[in-house]
Amino acid sequence: MYSFLRELVCPDCEGSLIVHSKKVKYGQNSFIKKFFECSDCYINSIEYIPLTPVKKTKLLVRSDNDLNRKILTSDNCVIKIPELGLSIMANENSLLKVSEVINSFIDNETVQKISKGEKKITLLLKDPYNISTIIQ
Repeated sequence: MYSFLRELVCPDCEGSLIVHSKKVKYGQNSFIKKFFECSDCYINSIEYIPLTPVKKTKLLVRSDNDLNRKILTSDNCVIKIPELGLSIMANENSLLKVSEVINSFIDNETVQKISKGEKKITLLLKDPYNISTIIQ
């Protein structure tokens, strides 16, 4: 399943930290997915490292298709929605649909208007390491 397996020392408990790595593809983008797990204290995390140039960090969300697109964020990413004056700091590496991100901050009526093409918002990803991206 994983193309690479390595054992390191856990920074929290100094136990056995297993690192599983594999190449994954989402749309036109390729990434190395790293999964870290300690067999002693059970701490774990997932990290995505882009292999292809990351270009798109801005999305005009104006349809159901846009709401279903995926966003890959690093833990350094700030997600901005200028029309609403929102800036959200991602707290971990994650792969989410656009709808999952905005449902926490926008009421259902507005999301329905976006889905039908009656309203639009801009989604910006600001990442100092250029890891975060909009997929598909």
